[in-house]
Amino acid sequence: MKDLGVEGLIKKVQGGDRDAFGEIVERTARELRAFIAAFCPSAAMIDDLAQETYVRAWEKLGTYVHEGRFLAWLRGIARNVVLEELRRSRREAATDDVSLLTLVERESERQAADPRSETKVASLVECLESVPSDSRQLLREFYVVGRTSEEIARALRRTASWVRVTILRLRRKLAACVEAKLGAEGTVSP
Repeated sequence: MKDLGVEGLIKKVQGGDRDAFGEIVERTARELRAFIAAFCPSAAMIDDLAQETYVRAWEKLGTYVHEGRFLAWLRGIARNVVLEELRRSRREAATDDVSLLTLVERESERQAADPRSETKVASLVECLESVPSDSRQLLREFYVVGRTSEEIARALRRTASWVRVTILRLRRKLAACVEAKLGAEGTVSP
């Protein structure tokens, strides 16, 4: 089945070949996990959400229209799974993650419009994994939660300028890392 593309495998599954779905999972798991990881802090949660996404994809595969955009369709399912989990978590933790929900929706829409974004997001996720957890938390507070540098500085007992400089350095480090990964894959953006 290695010679078939994902679209060919989907047709086989829709024709009754259940084993072909396993090949689809193998071929798309890295990109799907990278997409989910952009919005989830825990590796265990990423695995659970990816599994739930594949279960739903299996259930809805009969409705998939062959447009050559299976990964975008799968990300749409994943986005809904992530949003449901964030809403459930928010209710349980009684916290407000509306900005994170908005970010997930916005990013998903942006990715659907830019075919290179899959590689960019996967590269960014890999680069984020190399950033220390306290730095990732700083980025999350600023970009996802939407806290100002002054608010973060008060919480960390630092100066606002330290927060801004640290975020700038992290952004530069991540941008260089993503560019290096894209360059290594031959996918440098124009």
